[in-house]
Amino acid sequence: MDTELLRQQFAGLDTDMALFDNAGGSQILRSVVRRIGAYFEDCNVQHGASYGTSQLATARVTEAREGLAAWVNADPGCVVIGPSTTQLLRILAESLGRTLKSGDEVIVTNCDHEANIGPWMELERIGVKVRIWKIDPESLELRLADLDALMNELTAGLAGLWDYVEQVSEWIGADGNKRSKLKAMFDEFAQREAILVSRLLDFLRGRDKVRIIGPETADADTRVATVSFVVEGRNSEELVLAADREQIGIRFGDFYAYRLIDDLGLRPQGGVVRASFLHYNTEDEVDRLISALEREL
Repeated sequence: MDTELLRQQFAGLDTDMALFDNAGGSQILRSVVRRIGAYFEDCNVQHGASYGTSQLATARVTEAREGLAAWVNADPGCVVIGPSTTQLLRILAESLGRTLKSGDEVIVTNCDHEANIGPWMELERIGVKVRIWKIDPESLELRLADLDALMNELTAGLAGLWDYVEQVSEWIGADGNKRSKLKAMFDEFAQREAILVSRLLDFLRGRDKVRIIGPETADADTRVATVSFVVEGRNSEELVLAADREQIGIRFGDFYAYRLIDDLGLRPQGGVVRASFLHYNTEDEVDRLISALEREL
């Protein structure tokens, strides 16, 4: 993979700052910026009208929806483009909530983004019982045995969900070229990111006071390219501010998974330090991060 050529496709990487806050939002392709700009310049009007500019606006949004549908092997009518995942999850919970009645049950985890917990918890106001599938505090994984203990005749619809996921996987596997190419591309990205993660994890594992939150392997089949950790006796904010001074962008906090941070007892030290990589990051950038941390640890 030609990382330098790849980086040239992202305008936001024309900077001396090493950007490791990708889990909160990745950089945007120049081609995407151009397409968005063209929309606002050419047809920034209401959709669905009969006049030409509105028809153009409608066609461009339709094209985007059809592209997303092809990507996930869905009918375009099933694709909803909204302002944010947070807002869409709230709408989903409120919509499904109208089909539930007092006594029905919903299962959430304690390790999700709050956007996928809070809206479901609010259904308790109509008598829905919310069960919490908690992460194992030692392995930091969700155990299926714990989920089995939460399920009953009121939550057994989950079994149907697994069947559906398997069926969709078969559909996708049976389809041709486009998704195969996408899968190959994302597999390559994942392997590239695993190299970067391994570099940081190797350093962190060698520090006695560092606790890595999550798997300590860089295997792309086991973890995504986001590394969270804490340091005994140090507030996480101190480490992030030290990286700031070296033009390295990482973050600290709960990242809207505040239930997990509280359950793990990490609130007093400011939550975790988080560094998240994408395929456009480089080994040199990771080495800069390691050097900055090394001076603090």
